Amino acid sequence: MFDWLTFLTRYNIEHTSASRYHITVGNVGINCPLCPNDRTFNLHISLDGKGWHCFRVASHKGLTPQPLIQALLKCPFSFADSLVNRGVDKLPSDGDFLHSLTALFQPAPQEPREVIDLQLLKGFRPIRRVGHGKMFCSYLERRGFPADDVADLCKRYNLLCCADSSRWHGRIIFPVTIERKLLTWTGRHIGGSVIRYRTLSPSDSENPAVTGIKNTILWYDYLKHQTGTLVICEGPFDALKVAYLGLSQDIHATCLFGKSASINQCDLLMSLENFNRKILLLDSGTVDSLDPRSGFSSLRALGFETKFLPLEVSDPGEFDRGSFAGIFG
Repeated sequence: MFDWLTFLTRYNIEHTSASRYHITVGNVGINCPLCPNDRTFNLHISLDGKGWHCFRVASHKGLTPQPLIQALLKCPFSFADSLVNRGVDKLPSDGDFLHSLTALFQPAPQEPREVIDLQLLKGFRPIRRVGHGKMFCSYLERRGFPADDVADLCKRYNLLCCADSSRWHGRIIFPVTIERKLLTWTGRHIGGSVIRYRTLSPSDSENPAVTGIKNTILWYDYLKHQTGTLVICEGPFDALKVAYLGLSQDIHATCLFGKSASINQCDLLMSLENFNRKILLLDSGTVDSLDPRSGFSSLRALGFETKFLPLEVSDPGEFDRGSFAGIFG
């Protein structure tokens, strides 16, 4: 359990204890960092791990420490999460904090190297209903995307295909960009390959990725300009199906490329402040995301709610309009 008193004292955050400002036993009061000009300690924090809430604005509340720490220190989620998980006895001093915060925004020391400028391979082509492109269109139709919608789907989400002699042959390619810079890509095989997804790695000897795919999320640049609901899935085709079925309802999707959320992914998700609802939607066989030891527990601290698939669906990629409506209306 997070030691709020030590934290508030260490970072010189003004606070007051029970018996003042209607603060009850087992709680501590601070000026709400989310309210403008709060000077009467309206935000009360439970010292027993029951969360925090503001008596001035009801929406200023939470069960986990990380969002409040972010608001108080104006730091990234990754730093707040490290304070919570390290244990209060290892919290840095004020001087250490300034040093750590400065270092946090500095690039890690590296040997001088040539800047990587990743380019898509010549064999990656737009998906069109001509030549080899027909088999990719047919695959998308078998995955539940109507033929009349395939062209718009591929254009909106920048889906490419590869049908050459390279190791990417027979795959639908999902390019991954952050701030319009191509960082890596992953490709889903449309046939019976044992390796369903092949992902470009930074250690690739021929064409290294700029960074590992777990430092990214899918369609980040697109999502920065959307609003409504954001749904987090495990894989690209899960996200593609949710995004397709939810577009008319202002429901958008991305994926984590796996069964856990990395610190960098949490920071990217935290920066998408334009969504008023965030949902975690996992495969039916995934370990319970509500388990505090799971790879998704950090997302709850970001305000993500968990939804569960209907019994007839094993992953979001299997949604049809009926099963999708059963969850999202």
